[in-house]
Amino acid sequence: MRIPALIVLALAGLAACEKASTQSVVIGDLDRATMGEFEARMQRVMARPDVDKAFDELLDAVAADPALAALGGELGDQLIADPVIAGAAEKLTASMGNSPTLMAWVQRYMIAHPDATPDAVGTAVGAEFEQRFERTYAKAVEDSIGRLVDDLDAGPGGAALAGRLEKRFNKAVTVYVEAPARRAAWGKRLVELNGGTHPDPTKAARLFVDNALTEDRLARFMVTLTGDPEVRRLVVAFLRRSLKEQTTKDQLHAAARTVAGDPAIQQAAIAAFELLLAETEDPAEARVRVDALFDSPAFRGAFAKLVHDLIADPTVQKIIDDTITDAARLDGVRKALDELIDGW
Repeated sequence: MRIPALIVLALAGLAACEKASTQSVVIGDLDRATMGEFEARMQRVMARPDVDKAFDELLDAVAADPALAALGGELGDQLIADPVIAGAAEKLTASMGNSPTLMAWVQRYMIAHPDATPDAVGTAVGAEFEQRFERTYAKAVEDSIGRLVDDLDAGPGGAALAGRLEKRFNKAVTVYVEAPARRAAWGKRLVELNGGTHPDPTKAARLFVDNALTEDRLARFMVTLTGDPEVRRLVVAFLRRSLKEQTTKDQLHAAARTVAGDPAIQQAAIAAFELLLAETEDPAEARVRVDALFDSPAFRGAFAKLVHDLIADPTVQKIIDDTITDAARLDGVRKALDELIDGW
């Protein structure tokens, strides 16, 4: 949610400027109340089914990229060659193979399908795993990851990166909206909304947020942006560049090794998978077991270290900067911004 918020809050800051030629506003100039209300609005927007579906489709499109899949495969080979990670995977596989829950499910399946071959049974188990995961685990995993991100303290490096991102977004957006006709239209509309008088900067920002950045308009912006082919190609390019860097792969490897080697995480993972084929689905218990996995100190520590290491890497910073610059040039991004910031 942070990046979309940066874009539209930058727009709100610009709307608060009364003289485009002499004033510039950064996100931090917006009053706390307006920022807080907007952040809450963005949370609601991101939770909307249409926006959630749009991001799922974006992820599916990204995952379908052959070159990215090949890079992911190379990373997977690097990880599984690590004896700690391989040992954890073997332990999980052995535990599931000897699971009374799995055995009971197979027995029920064989009674219902007495002519099923071993391959057919294996296929059925995999399909049931996938369906059960979507029904009982997917939302719990999404919520746990969201909480993990929200609770992250990125430290001085994170604050510095956020500051650099804000400046770059402000610069890109400022250049885009400086057209005199657009600024004149904004000024006229703000005067109309303020009862015929020029609003002060704080009031102007609030009027812009409440009228241009409504939940429906923001949702359309996110759906348009994530569905644009150019934007999708840019996301793929960003991930390709990142995964080609050996330092990035090494940092991901170190995080995976820490997580895989922790006994508490191993037991939490086994407990979570154990529930997948229980005779009765229990979403509440699934959430408890997922939380136990993601909230474990080792998992949180490994995630925090990974983020710290990535944002401190000059190569990653360069990739992020280049991606923002390239995004500002895309016709799809300009179209989405046009629809968001005009006609309110």
